[in-house]
Amino acid sequence: MLLFNKVHLKSFYSLHYIFYWNKIINFISTITFKKIPKKILEFGIVGCLGIIIQLILFYILNYFHKSFINNNAFAVIAGTLSGYYLNNLLTFNKNKLIGRKFILGMIKFLTCSLLTISLNIYISSLVYNILKINFIAIFAGISCGFFSNFFISRKLVWKI
Repeated sequence: MLLFNKVHLKSFYSLHYIFYWNKIINFISTITFKKIPKKILEFGIVGCLGIIIQLILFYILNYFHKSFINNNAFAVIAGTLSGYYLNNLLTFNKNKLIGRKFILGMIKFLTCSLLTISLNIYISSLVYNILKINFIAIFAGISCGFFSNFFISRKLVWKI
């Protein structure tokens, strides 16, 4: 009986966060007059979380070693991996990849995202070399990758 309760609780909690995630997405969709497709909205919110992770990691690394390109490259990859995990958990939860498929999907995602990751790093480095402002340079790079990452994720990784 105890094993059943643990399984039941795990199932309850996994449905619980999806329930609240959907409530948040529906609320934002309503206040934006449903002009933004829900999947793009979800992907965008997860992307914002990835950006926060990227920025936090960049500034932590930058505190110890002042190398914009190296710190940004590492932070971009970490932000991309966290985005993959969160998109698998939230955005594409009906097609969630588990176990070996999760690892293969991550490799496929990183391979497909290599162009946008490279573009992100290149643009942010270019802007940094011109302006010497970390925050603006990082956001210039991030803005170049959002839509291409969405379509790569949707069509190649989760195959929707």
